[in-house]
Amino acid sequence: MKGMFFIGLLISSYFMVLGVYRRNHLLLLGITLSCFNFLAISQVHIYVTPHLDLWRIFPVHCMYVSLPVFLLYLKKISTSPIQKRDYSILIPGVLETLYVFYLWYEKDTSGILISLSWKLYLLFAFSFNLFLACFGICKLKNHFKNKYFMYSYYGKRQLKWGKKILVSVVVCLVILINIYLLGYTDLVIFFNNCYLLVLLLFLYYVGFVSRNIIDFESRSDYKDVCKIELYSILNRIKQHLFNTEVYLKSNFTQIDLCKALDLTPHKVSTVINTLTDKSFNSYINNIRIQKAIIYLNDKKYHHYTIDAIAKEVGFNSKSVFYREFRKATSFTPLRYKKLFLV
Repeated sequence: MKGMFFIGLLISSYFMVLGVYRRNHLLLLGITLSCFNFLAISQVHIYVTPHLDLWRIFPVHCMYVSLPVFLLYLKKISTSPIQKRDYSILIPGVLETLYVFYLWYEKDTSGILISLSWKLYLLFAFSFNLFLACFGICKLKNHFKNKYFMYSYYGKRQLKWGKKILVSVVVCLVILINIYLLGYTDLVIFFNNCYLLVLLLFLYYVGFVSRNIIDFESRSDYKDVCKIELYSILNRIKQHLFNTEVYLKSNFTQIDLCKALDLTPHKVSTVINTLTDKSFNSYINNIRIQKAIIYLNDKKYHHYTIDAIAKEVGFNSKSVFYREFRKATSFTPLRYKKLFLV
């Protein structure tokens, strides 16, 4: 287990160095892997045999920091930029580190596991991670609902992996709590170690698969350095459109977008034409169609007619709406509703 621990640290360090060099998501993934490595080794050696002096140099459990860092990683690969306030999710992890260092450097470590403070620490850790996992699942579900079509194939797959991991965390914690309440402590440790091992192997795989991806929203060529600036501008355009939903206004024009982002019309046209193979109007209409599909799936809009939904998403012309809808889905709105929504 010690060998796997150090191999895991080497791999996570590789991802962190690569993430710093490329300025991409791998930095947070590497930190996540390091946290899960410390969590796994603490389960085996510190929790079970706390008197071993060998592991007193590693009084780091990461029970309050592993999942928060993973959630920051998921936000990093999403279209929602990480804000400074998002890092407040790491505060419990900092407090945990101070608390564990205080306990493990006391003279008498043999009574730690039976102390009330330690049991409360574990109870709050289970509750904290269960809440965070459920919170992350809800956030991802809402994110997919509104911005799913912004991603490339790799971006969609990456976030789907993240959601499945969060679901597995919830399932695992519920099972562990029930086994613990039944009195099978050894089984809890064994099951938890197996889960952490599988989770680490899966995250290693995710890291190697995605190590060359710079932008999860781009179309195909992730290594084209000349397009980095264009991708950055396209990301600004997407963020503005989906945060403000100004495209729902029927009179929204390219000039309005240029004024809002302080860009020239030529720059906006170049970015959209180069990276999406669409004109500005086609690009905006495609986004409107995706919004119309969301409305068609929403129970609140079931009583709306097709024409009413077309106006809601910014189309003044029924014929244009039908043409763009057919171009995007290969079906008319009525046919699409009958096939997929009824």
